[in-house]
Amino acid sequence: MIYSQTLEVLHENNFGHIAKCKCCDEIQVGLGNTLLTFSEKEFQEFDYFFDEIRAYITSSNPDDRKFTIQTKSKGVNLYLSYLELVNAVDLLDNAKIMMMVNGLLKNSL
Repeated sequence: MIYSQTLEVLHENNFGHIAKCKCCDEIQVGLGNTLLTFSEKEFQEFDYFFDEIRAYITSSNPDDRKFTIQTKSKGVNLYLSYLELVNAVDLLDNAKIMMMVNGLLKNSL
């Protein structure tokens, strides 16, 4: 995947972005200074991991804790503050919505 005109930004905030490549359908997840690339299936699995975290952040108050997010890639973990975690979940939630909308639009044409 080349970062150029082939990327369609699905959502971005002050912590990062999620974009989908129009050529290869890979999904690029930029979180802070980390860039991850997933197939659509891998992205869904990555997002699924955040389900427990979504429940936690909606029922707790911000604090100074740090969170370690393990990925399926050996040796690749994310170390996020509470605010970074909230922003990561925002990216994932809104990108998923845009992917669904784009899929519906594509199927209706």
